[in-house]
Amino acid sequence: LTLTFHQDIFSPQRETQFAALAIRVSWEDTFLAFRGTDSTLVGWKEDFNMSFLDTVPAQQAALDYLTAWVAHSPGPVILGGHSKGGNLAVYAAALASPTVRDRVKAVYNNDGPGFTKKVLTAPGYLELIPRIHSFVPQSSVVGMLLEHEDPYTVIKSRQLGIFQHDPYSWEVQGGGFVVVDQVTQGSRKLDQTVKTWLDALTPTDREVFLDSLYQALAGTQARSLDDLAQPKNLYTVFQGLTRLDEGTRTSIARTLGLLAKSAAGVLLDDDS
Repeated sequence: LTLTFHQDIFSPQRETQFAALAIRVSWEDTFLAFRGTDSTLVGWKEDFNMSFLDTVPAQQAALDYLTAWVAHSPGPVILGGHSKGGNLAVYAAALASPTVRDRVKAVYNNDGPGFTKKVLTAPGYLELIPRIHSFVPQSSVVGMLLEHEDPYTVIKSRQLGIFQHDPYSWEVQGGGFVVVDQVTQGSRKLDQTVKTWLDALTPTDREVFLDSLYQALAGTQARSLDDLAQPKNLYTVFQGLTRLDEGTRTSIARTLGLLAKSAAGVLLDDDS
């Protein structure tokens, strides 16, 4: 396989983490692979920004990447990625111009989060649905976040809970995945809880909550989740939260309270 057209963008200032690579899979077809979230705080912050922004920088970068590739090379293209990479693949194909979208043969979304209503109602997304192939593990968390309109296939995983997000835990037999009928009850409960929580928050509420937490995390000078796990950094995070102004602390407390209320509501509905 020929690997080409590599691009890597990392910008803490713009809260951007993006990478893509073109893979020649045949004389005609090229697979455009989009990287998912890495371990950096910037990468995770950009993911969370998807909850209140219609477009994050990595999504625009993916669209620009697809457009540039189509202008650079003839032939059909297949897009795909895991986690955020799957989201980027769908976004790029759905928001591309009609002439670019016509070149898209298929899109593979492996446990990637969903989108805002603006994306889901875009004509390009609706046209693309028959060509989108979405896969989630049976206890999917990430792949159930936000909104989806395209159907998905549920895959059996050897791991438990959030660890099923690792695609190397997905079971394969013969020439394909081991498929199960539906996601677990726990996955459905978590999905309902998060959706109820987000529906109770305005985009501004979500932005204030996430920016405040990120400000506290960034104050540790940690670059990755591994750095953040060190005890001294956890203490710095706590200090950073206590230094926030009263209005911001009240907003965070209200947001967390709504999350608890949403979780309780889901559990009570299930018990009844």
